[in-house]
Order: sequence, then structure tokens, then C-alpha cells
Amino acid sequence: MITLRKLRKLPPDTRLRKVVRLLDGFVHYRSLPDHRYLEGLLDLISETSPGDTAIVPPPTAAGADNEAILRVLDNLRYELRSRLGIPVGDWDLLPPAGYGIADRGEPGMNDLPLGTTRTVSVYMESIRSPFNAGSIIRSAVALGVVRIGMSPDCPTTDHPRLLRSARGAERSVEIQRFPLTALPDDWRPLLALEVGGRSVDSFPFPESGTLLVGSEELGLTGEALETAEERISVRMTGVKGSLNVGVACGIALHAWYVQAQMTELR
Repeated sequence: MITLRKLRKLPPDTRLRKVVRLLDGFVHYRSLPDHRYLEGLLDLISETSPGDTAIVPPPTAAGADNEAILRVLDNLRYELRSRLGIPVGDWDLLPPAGYGIADRGEPGMNDLPLGTTRTVSVYMESIRSPFNAGSIIRSAVALGVVRIGMSPDCPTTDHPRLLRSARGAERSVEIQRFPLTALPDDWRPLLALEVGGRSVDSFPFPESGTLLVGSEELGLTGEALETAEERISVRMTGVKGSLNVGVACGIALHAWYVQAQMTELR
């Protein structure tokens, strides 16, 4: 965690942005620094941007337990974000505790748990909806995907609706655009997410590989299904027989993630 002395040496705008990231970390991990550091940080905010700490009670005030302080800091970080023009969706790019980058105060490029060699990728084939593409990117980043491939007919990553649904996740993962025929060998094995495959609930996911997801209306092409080593599906029991492609992708990636976590714990 950066010292107060180092924070004071930063330009005012940079200082407040760093403070926001610190507050994000305190709230996200539900963990507070010692009272002296926190009081010094609030004083620094007040000096840099007078009036911003008026709603913050002294951390040592009687009855001010950690939960109450965290609630106040949560309000403060959103107030500072608004004044600095920082999108409020970026806060959720902080990784789970133990991923090794919390002290740096910056979103990571999908830092994985120490000791893992897991390399999971996603390839979007003919996903036409910018909203769906952004949703897939956001889910992929949240579930440990390290790179994303997109066929040339997918929306561009600067499309406003893609950016709205990705919520900043597009900046935290490697995204490449190429046809499936040019997919590098080190992205294999390929798992095609399509109806008629093995259930993601019981499928033995490989340590590394790529999840293929296809067109909202037509699914994956025959070429994609032929080149894939396995076909997997999300089992459904309700009246509706299909899922949004972004939702299905998220379910499959979560099943892959959970299985990897269980394997690492053994």
C-alpha cells in the first residue's frame, strides 16, 4: 500500500485517482488499514479537494465499527469518482483477494492465482450484437479468461453498446481479431458451446483451452464444430429451450472455473 508521504508528492489529480483506487480496495476486500493511516488519508483528501470528507466521521469515533466506516468510504469513493469523471463500473475490475495486485491499486491483466498454469481463452464466431459481445467480454474477464478472439464480422471493440455492456473489461484482457482458420495452435483444445453436447456440469474441462461461442441465431458454423475437439452444452429443464449466448457463455466459463478451483484444492 502506498505511503501517505508518497501520495503527497503526486500531482493533485493523480493523487485523488490513486486515493479512489485505495478506497476501492478497502471496500472491495472489506478490509481497512490502521486508524492512523485512514485518518491521514482523509486529511489528504480534504487538503486536495476541500469539502469531500465532510460526511466522513473520524474512524475512531465511538460506535464507528468497521462496517459503518466501509459504508462511509463507499459513498466517498463514488463522490470522488463523479468529480474526477471516472466511470463507476470500473471498480469491479479489482481481482479477488490473494491475486497479488491489490497493493498496486490498478486493474490487472487477469492476474491468476499463484502457482496456476491455467490458460483459458474465448473465441467469438459471428457474434453480431455489440451488447452480447460486451457481455461475453465482461463475463470472461470476471472468470479468469486471459485472451479473447473475435471473428472479423464481430462488432469492433470501440462500439458504444459493446463498451456499455463490457463495463471497462475490454481494457483488462487481450483481444485479437482473426478468422477461426487462423486460430493459433496454442489456443487448443477447442470446446464448442452448442446444443447436443456433453453437459458443462459433468464435462472434464482441460486445464487450458478455448471456448467457442457462435452466432445468436445460427450458432457455430459446421467448420467450427468440425475443428473443435469437444462439444459442450448447458442443460435446460424449463419451458424455454434456449439461452442468450452471453448467458450461456458465462455459465460454461463458470463451470470451467469452479472445476479448476476444485482441482487446485485437491
